[in-house]
Amino acid sequence: MLEGGRPDVRGAIADARAAFDYLTAHAGELGIDPQRIAVAGSSAGGHLAAALGSGLPRAAGMPQSTRPVAQLLYNPMLDLSPGRPDHHLVEDYWQEVSPHHHIDGAVPPTLILVGSQDPEVPVPTAQAFCSAIQQAGGTCEIALYEGQGHGFFHDPVYRDKTNQRILAFLHSLKMGPE
Repeated sequence: MLEGGRPDVRGAIADARAAFDYLTAHAGELGIDPQRIAVAGSSAGGHLAAALGSGLPRAAGMPQSTRPVAQLLYNPMLDLSPGRPDHHLVEDYWQEVSPHHHIDGAVPPTLILVGSQDPEVPVPTAQAFCSAIQQAGGTCEIALYEGQGHGFFHDPVYRDKTNQRILAFLHSLKMGPE
């Protein structure tokens, strides 16, 4: 925790990185293919998934982090720059933790699922993130759900629709169940 009771998002990213690194390092004994590990998350969890896809954390002098082969982001917090929702939580170090500001050519194929009425992740934020990935030579798609807000996929109707869209995306990458 930081001064004023604000969470330190850097710790959450470090925890996500440690979990991902453990999974890749122990893939054989866990019976999984390390070349087929995708990450997913919603809202703050989507931020953590996007952070892993963007190679965060990047400490000076450390080798490039292993990245997932795909990222599935449900209304994720992507841009934490000033003026954005939740910037106040990270205002002292937002550049360190904002996935949008760490996009490079190694960001894995990305699917962003977002509602058109999401006040936390406005559609232009998702579009800008996707465009930056594409400009860096990567693959990014947006699945837009009209009239839906933050967390729309919890509704059983949208849960099924998002699961179908995710499977289609994974199949396009030659991943996912047969």
